[in-house]
Amino acid sequence: MSSPELKKLARQILRDRDKYKEGGKKDLRKSYQELPGQIVIIRKEVFFNTVKSSISILRNSTSDQAENCLEAIWGEFKTACQAHEARVVSGATKVPKSKATRLFKITKPQIKRRARVRNEDIIIVASSFDSFQSGIVRDKQKKIVKQKLDTFFPKTTSQKEINTLAGADNKSGAQLGHGAGIGMPTSGLRALMATKKGLEAKGLSDADKISIQEVQDIYNNDIKMFLEHSQVFTKAGGFSKDYTAVLEWQATSENQKDKNDEVKAITNFYNGWQKLATAKGSTSLVDALPQVILAALAGKTRKNKRVVGKRADVIKERAKATDKTKDKIKDKISVVTTSGVSKSIKSLDLKSKKGTNSRSMFALLALLNQKLPNTVRKNMGAPALTNVTGTFANSVKVTDISTTAKGYPSIGYTYAKNPYQVYEVGLGKAPWANTQRDPRKLIDRSIREIASEMAIGRFYTRRQ
Repeated sequence: MSSPELKKLARQILRDRDKYKEGGKKDLRKSYQELPGQIVIIRKEVFFNTVKSSISILRNSTSDQAENCLEAIWGEFKTACQAHEARVVSGATKVPKSKATRLFKITKPQIKRRARVRNEDIIIVASSFDSFQSGIVRDKQKKIVKQKLDTFFPKTTSQKEINTLAGADNKSGAQLGHGAGIGMPTSGLRALMATKKGLEAKGLSDADKISIQEVQDIYNNDIKMFLEHSQVFTKAGGFSKDYTAVLEWQATSENQKDKNDEVKAITNFYNGWQKLATAKGSTSLVDALPQVILAALAGKTRKNKRVVGKRADVIKERAKATDKTKDKIKDKISVVTTSGVSKSIKSLDLKSKKGTNSRSMFALLALLNQKLPNTVRKNMGAPALTNVTGTFANSVKVTDISTTAKGYPSIGYTYAKNPYQVYEVGLGKAPWANTQRDPRKLIDRSIREIASEMAIGRFYTRRQ
């Protein structure tokens, strides 16, 4: 279900869908490739395979001579890459020296661990996609390969074979890809830009913003991407100075497959916006559940209790074409005081399958689980746990809601203890476990943030 404001926004997003694509008015690919300071990952095994795919004498030979030739090519190519990095770190390129130093000392080691780069592989700081593509991939690589082939296999390789090393035929050789491994494909930038525009639009409800994030999650799940728009773009729409693009050396065929996957993902993404633009308007689930839950938890009005928010004992809606009938029993009630939730909470019959309060608790559990992953992800950041892959945030789940002896809600939750319990004080291990990185602190904060939106007073949380 979409509000009129969300429908209007969705139509605008769909009208602008071509603005940021390659060749569009605000071509993101071009500015992405020119972004100064990028990390390049070249895995030795992939490099060998991509060279062999272009050079038949290496592809068809199993002799030691062919293997020695590949090792010689790799050794000289690795030296050329390291020389490129040395120029970047020294400040001899367009990358500011302060940024180059940060990339070399901090970002590069982090990405090396995340991408599981081996010591035999190459991981360097490059000046930009364009400079590395033209200077190293297309120029240096071909010269090195030709030189070594002339040494090991004189007069056996044509220049045409060598020219395919950079993947010009879209079949052989290698191409640099932003989407491989842990990089961000350019279609991901388009999706994040649309999501950024949606989440920052004025006049939208929390329910609308959740719907927008759900559309972004369509793309995230297709591509296995977990970055938030705020991690990539500034408020003005430019690239964040803290964002680092990651390039990975890929077989040309693999890179082309990634592009096809991108097309499917971005198509599904805009299909999600299309549904928001054409959806029927009514009370959304995230709006309706808090109203019913609040009615059950708040109980009767009392002299020492004030409650704000909209309470609805029953919400029924039917829609057919343009004819809508709504039967709502609701009353506006005036926010929980310091006395917290009504004492009627004590009478909750959580074992009853038919009780109104039991159904409301089940609805509360469903609503918390719907909102919790995105809320946890939003609240992550140093010195607490930081969001890298989204695995932790997506693992957080409310398992049950019971009541304490004094009648307060007790919310049980769990998360992926393997490997994240290492950060938990008391059960984790040094030096990882501390009060700032404790997952329980982050999850408790996120649950309370959601609960505050629903005017739920005092409650407890517990890790299962």
